[in-house]
This record gives sequence, structure tokens and C-alpha cells, in this order.
Amino acid sequence: MRVDLDLTTSVMNKALTLIVVLLMEAQTMNAQFHSDGDVRRFEPDPVEIVDTSRLEVIYEYWRRDTVLDEAKSDLDILCIGSHSSLYSSYGDYRCDSIREAMYPDGCTINQYGFILQNEKRHSNWTFKDYESGQLTDRVSASWEGYKYSEPIPEFDWEITEETGKIRGLPCRKAEADFRGRHWIVWYSEEIPVSDGPWKFQGLPGLVVYASDADREQTFALCSVRKAAKPIGVVQDGAYKTSRERALKQVETTSLDYGAAFKMAGIFLKGENGEDMVEDLSGRRGFYAPLERE
Repeated sequence: MRVDLDLTTSVMNKALTLIVVLLMEAQTMNAQFHSDGDVRRFEPDPVEIVDTSRLEVIYEYWRRDTVLDEAKSDLDILCIGSHSSLYSSYGDYRCDSIREAMYPDGCTINQYGFILQNEKRHSNWTFKDYESGQLTDRVSASWEGYKYSEPIPEFDWEITEETGKIRGLPCRKAEADFRGRHWIVWYSEEIPVSDGPWKFQGLPGLVVYASDADREQTFALCSVRKAAKPIGVVQDGAYKTSRERALKQVETTSLDYGAAFKMAGIFLKGENGEDMVEDLSGRRGFYAPLERE
């Protein structure tokens, strides 16, 4: 689909910001819509139930773009089952839980919009399947989704003698280099689960805190609770590709708004008919990659 917009220079920046926000929100919706008479119904994307959680762990994920000198944070949830785990947006988890509780027979777009208005969400997730030894990662490149699979990565952990307490849990410090970053983590054997946020695993306890040596990326434990809920992986039509291509798409669309708009089929025209997408080439958005290599 091609979208042509005629803009004056004075309103181009405001329009650009609005378009990016709206398209990013649409990308995180994980949904389809259909009409029921005069009412538009909300239809969530299919979910594949893969396991049942026995533990749910909430983390705050914080990252900083050193070029823009800006920081962002999200609340995420790690759902740990008997043979797999899913790390995803806690805001998305809450929206689904509220929708299912309030509208068990389905809801309208307006009703779902009411649920969304107070939740901060994203559509990235990391699924570890310990039975197959495979990890699937879904990332967002502007308003497109990409996912790839790889063997669950091995971290060459160096476990130190340094100990401490985080959220009342006795912890031990460990360090490892991984894809361009040196990670310093704290794990707790009080929770004897060899797992953690994002791709972290391989320690004799749950990772409760992780930060890279440059302090550009941080995962911090907020809470832990027992659970017995289905773990579902959203089947949202994200493009299947390689890790290298997925991460390259994220980089390209983050560092070049012009490329992102062209990929989405959006074309901006100035007051004299000039192509303003070309003027956006090289305009940078927020970019703080977890992996540098």
C-alpha cells in the first residue's frame, strides 16, 4: 500500500512524529479487526499455547541511546514453565489479562482502546525452548515485526566470590562477554531456575539483575510470583528471517527515518511537490541495541 501525504515544511516535523507514533502503536496491537454490523470488533492474533507457567518474574528493562543521550524503560515479564520460558512485555500481558477478564466473549475496538490507554506496551519477545534447545526472538523494526530462531546461546560465565542481596534475595555476581557487550549479572540460588530476562540463562539460579559494563543496558528484578497460567506465543505474521537480517532491519529503520517510511510505503510531499522522504534520510531515531555483534 502506498500513502501519499502533502505537507508544508512547517508541519512536516509534527506530522512525522504523529505518523511514527500511530504506526508504532498499530504494530504493537497484535490484532485484527472485523465488522459486526455497525460495530467493529477486536480480534486478537492467534496464540500458540506452548507450556504452563509455574513462575512469573517482572523486570524493569532500561536502556540508553548514547548518541541522542536519551533513555527508555519498559516493564517486562518472564513466564517460566516446565520446559520453556517466554520473556515479553508486561503491559501487553496485562492488556490481555484485563480483556479476557472483562470481555470473555470478545470486545469492540473502543472497549479494547479503553484498556490500552493506561498501559505501556511493546511487541518484542524472546522464547526459549529448552527441550529443542532453540531460542526464538521477535524484534520490531519501526512498524514491522521480524523473528528468527537460533540455538539457545551459551554464555561463558565467570562466577565470582562476590555476594550481596537484591530485593531481599541472596545473590552472587557473574560476568560474561556476549556479542559485543560485557555483562555483569547477579543471580540467586534461592530461586533455582537457570533462566533470566532476554537471552540470559546458564547459571545455577535466576538472574535478578544484569547490566553491561558501559551501563547502557539494565535489567532489574521488580517482583517474583508463583503462577499456573498458559504460556502463549503470539502468531502475528512477523517476517521469519535470520538474526543478522532482523537486527539489521532494526538498525536501518532506527537510524534512517527515510528508509523506514519507504519500507512502509509512505511518501511525504512538500508544498512545492518535492519528495520530503529523501530529506528524512539519515534522520535518527532512538537506537540502543542489546547486541553489537
